[in-house]
Amino acid sequence: MAEDTRDLIITKLPYVKQILVDALNNYLRTDVYTDGLFGDNFKNIRVSEDHPFATLVASQMGISDTTKGATDLFPSVTVVVTEDRYAADRALTAPILQANVGLPEIAHMTSYRKTQYVMSTTEIDRIQSAYDIINPNPSAVQVPISFEGIEQAREAEVAIEIWSRNSQIKDRLFDLVIAFFASFGRLSLREDYSIIVDNGSLAGERDGVYNFDFGYKLSGAMIKFKLDYNISQYRSTYNPVIGAGAIVDVNDAYD
Repeated sequence: MAEDTRDLIITKLPYVKQILVDALNNYLRTDVYTDGLFGDNFKNIRVSEDHPFATLVASQMGISDTTKGATDLFPSVTVVVTEDRYAADRALTAPILQANVGLPEIAHMTSYRKTQYVMSTTEIDRIQSAYDIINPNPSAVQVPISFEGIEQAREAEVAIEIWSRNSQIKDRLFDLVIAFFASFGRLSLREDYSIIVDNGSLAGERDGVYNFDFGYKLSGAMIKFKLDYNISQYRSTYNPVIGAGAIVDVNDAYD
């Protein structure tokens, strides 16, 4: 097998939609314990990035392996990122960034490689191998791997759709989701993921939305807001196979 002489690359791309789904799911099921509200009606609550209508239509058309119906899909909270673009008003003044990567950073990549990074275990192992070569003696002062990278500011518009066969449950879910993004949820997203929810943009449509396409009445609501986050990619030409290399010129690498 040929030796792997590729540059070491760290790609940090927060999976915004999945992060929001996981945060809302934990909040509704654990923090406010919705299973204890409205009897059994909340126990089937579904928080997902997949719209329940798409599942129902696919089932009706016979193009889905599932036969889920109303009891499986509702009440539902669906997270949709409707727009994602470069945030020109947050353009970074220092396009070339320096980063030192040691054991804490490698541990962070390992724990969050699917939600905060896009990195295979193979790539993380290569970075770990490079670190071990640089630091053969664990008791000595540890030397990090130097990386250079480019970061870009992004902004996204998020829509959260709520659907239920019970309008009261729809209303209370609307209130709970608003409360999450207006208070501690907004703070935890910023602290844990550097996702900044624009509190001033948080707005919604509570009433007057219905659907009758599937043989029963569904009451809907919509919540919209904007958020900011950053993406980045770092590169080092240090190679764990040959144990040598220089920092890549990212101006050339990203032309």
